[in-house]
Amino acid sequence: IGTSNGLHRFDGYDFKVFTKEKDSLTSNQISQLARDKMGNLWVFHALHPNYPPEAIDILHPEKEEVQSFQNYFDGKAPFSVNDIFRVFPVVENEIIIATHTGELYKYTDHFELLIKLDEPGHKIEEVLSGIGNTLWIKSSNDVLREINSKGHIMQEGSLPAYANTLLNTNNQN
Repeated sequence: IGTSNGLHRFDGYDFKVFTKEKDSLTSNQISQLARDKMGNLWVFHALHPNYPPEAIDILHPEKEEVQSFQNYFDGKAPFSVNDIFRVFPVVENEIIIATHTGELYKYTDHFELLIKLDEPGHKIEEVLSGIGNTLWIKSSNDVLREINSKGHIMQEGSLPAYANTLLNTNNQN
């Protein structure tokens, strides 16, 4: 469980608490958790899950070792933590990451660019899991796209103004 006081892990008998002070987490303020294909736990630090992460730690659950995103990828990630706009743990064992420049990446055991918006200045604001291996993505210019697992657009269209209001209302709860 991610809290404002660190990461709390229950093994069926006891709680183990991972903190900045004891276990080298970047921060005790945890906004989201996601598990990748290798079983690593990604710990996102932000004031709210809808805010860009201030930092990301990756916890190897068996070794109980924590590494920062920068150290884990040793500069080989296609973006830095500061480039991340939103994180969407919508599919099991995959982490979907949207950047400030309109790129959408999927991480399983490697990064894969799914799509890059061709509308300058617009970002991917929402990602939802679709039927099969599809994702629905909504961009800041109110375009809704369904993409397959390789990032190919299957369908797209503009959202009416009232749909955007409904999406924003639902995300605030």
